[in-house]
Amino acid sequence: MRFTSTIALLCLLVAPLARLDAQNNTASLWGGAGVGVSTAGLGLLLDFNHAESGRIWRGRFSAHNNLGGGLNLEAKQASVMELSFLYGKGAPVLAGNYGAITAGAGWVTGSRDRAGGTAEKVNTVGLAVGVQMLSWRTPHLSLEALGNLNPKMSFAGVTISILLGSMPWIVR
Repeated sequence: MRFTSTIALLCLLVAPLARLDAQNNTASLWGGAGVGVSTAGLGLLLDFNHAESGRIWRGRFSAHNNLGGGLNLEAKQASVMELSFLYGKGAPVLAGNYGAITAGAGWVTGSRDRAGGTAEKVNTVGLAVGVQMLSWRTPHLSLEALGNLNPKMSFAGVTISILLGSMPWIVR
């Protein structure tokens, strides 16, 4: 239920940003879903994007789980979820592909194992960042380096996503 509510909230917040582009009469709104790896374990990513005049607005949800192990053995992070809103710049790069650099605020919640088998719950706000490369070829894919710098449970990772929607940099 919490997951569905989060997705519905993202749709409601991002949908009003979709406008018609004056040059090609298409909405510059798209979304993606993907998988990846991070310092907190294996990850899933959902994002909603809007681009106009070189600016990009993003809503991002990511969930990470180390499946009982972890890359940082001293502070095992059992699970991490992030909901973030980012803003940045995007432009065509490398043979028609699109690149974007975004930053914003992200809410992080999760739990990590402690000595003695107890779990510590964490809720914090941090600086969310993302660097993306999006393909112009079908299927449209996104390779993203992402992270959240915060005082309690920072993480960084890499994801690959498949994209759906109208992307303004694609030549029709």
